[in-house]
Amino acid sequence: MVKVNDYLNVPDALMQSYRGLLNELWQEANDLQPWQPDEFDQRSAAIHEASHCVVVAREGYTPKDARVFQSDGIWLGDFHIDWPEATMRHDVGSPEFFAHLRIILAGRRGELLFLGDKFCLRAGLDELTYALMMIMPAIMAQTDGDRKACHELYGSTWETLLADIDETLFSHRQTVMAIAKKLTQKGSLRSRKLSQLVAPVQPRSAQPPLRMPDELHVAYDPLAYPASDSRRAGFMRNRSRLR
Repeated sequence: MVKVNDYLNVPDALMQSYRGLLNELWQEANDLQPWQPDEFDQRSAAIHEASHCVVVAREGYTPKDARVFQSDGIWLGDFHIDWPEATMRHDVGSPEFFAHLRIILAGRRGELLFLGDKFCLRAGLDELTYALMMIMPAIMAQTDGDRKACHELYGSTWETLLADIDETLFSHRQTVMAIAKKLTQKGSLRSRKLSQLVAPVQPRSAQPPLRMPDELHVAYDPLAYPASDSRRAGFMRNRSRLR
């Protein structure tokens, strides 16, 4: 395993693919949205980390700490889970692996949901890249390596994953904003205060069922889908009108 950051480990055999996909998504983001001064601001970083913490609690884990900080003039952040190791480790064949993916994607989804036209397409690209790449081995494990079944399940699995995150964040928007406000004021939060703030978030009693895409309402992230997706042009037109 190659450690990408404190909570992402990429299998050695997939590291080249990870780097290639990350570069591809970065280029797409730059093509779709020109770089803006101060786009990685403190509020965006705080909402990003707060969203991670809320989904951590929803998935039944305990957030250990979270912080936002400046580096080379931009605001960044990180979070940790009360886990024996810094990085969550689950076998891709386990149901918990999808909980892991929901936690990883939560920061970018929170920015997408709550920042409106200020959402930066470059936010959390490492996390999106990881999820897009690792969901396929997870589905393959569920289908015992049946490639046809894997491709048939991909759309509903990905859409369900995103919808479950969005539903958690919308349901607990006040908690997300409360954590983000504290992070903006204090810079960091430790376990005791974080536990108090996420107390309204009830852990899942079971892994969520797979749902069909037409049953779901998912906020559209153009980089979470192929460039050919019919929604992309409309998304970009709407953003242009808002600017």
